[in-house]
Amino acid sequence: PSATPRPVQVRGAWLARDGSVRSIIWSATWLRKGDQSVEYFLCTGVDVTELRGAEEELHYLSNFDSLTGLPNRILLRDRVQQLCEQVAAGGTQVLGYLLLKTARLRVIGESLGPGVEQEILRQVAARLGQFSNADTSVARVGDRAFAVAAVRATANELSALARQLLDVMGAPFHHEQQELHLDPCV
Repeated sequence: PSATPRPVQVRGAWLARDGSVRSIIWSATWLRKGDQSVEYFLCTGVDVTELRGAEEELHYLSNFDSLTGLPNRILLRDRVQQLCEQVAAGGTQVLGYLLLKTARLRVIGESLGPGVEQEILRQVAARLGQFSNADTSVARVGDRAFAVAAVRATANELSALARQLLDVMGAPFHHEQQELHLDPCV
């Protein structure tokens, strides 16, 4: 007689009575008699839906800024590596890394409160998000700093991107009836 085989584990989904889909890990094993003949087949399932949800949330929080939804430093590092590989494979392209800071955001937070500062940061993220594509990655890298990594054909195109960023960020932001200016710099 051979050694007792280990239980088999299978992951799957289960449609619950309420219509929700639950994530289940099924374990199955053969229960044998003393002569190694099969007496019973035992199968149990463990609902790991909450665990999977927590894993997904942890993955999101480890890669994205919770306030703005933009990638954080960790995910930016990965995306910059991908852009470096793209440049290496593409030949004559240029990779640029731009750091965008907002000089007046601290003053806005101190004078109008942290809630207004957070609202403006979300507006900044929405504006910067329009630049994200396959050749450009935007991330929040500090309390009031953002990074843009971009691949362009020439250094002049990177300069044009920097000017576009300054134009978009130089437009006034709004809180209630107030116009707020951030005085951005790259």
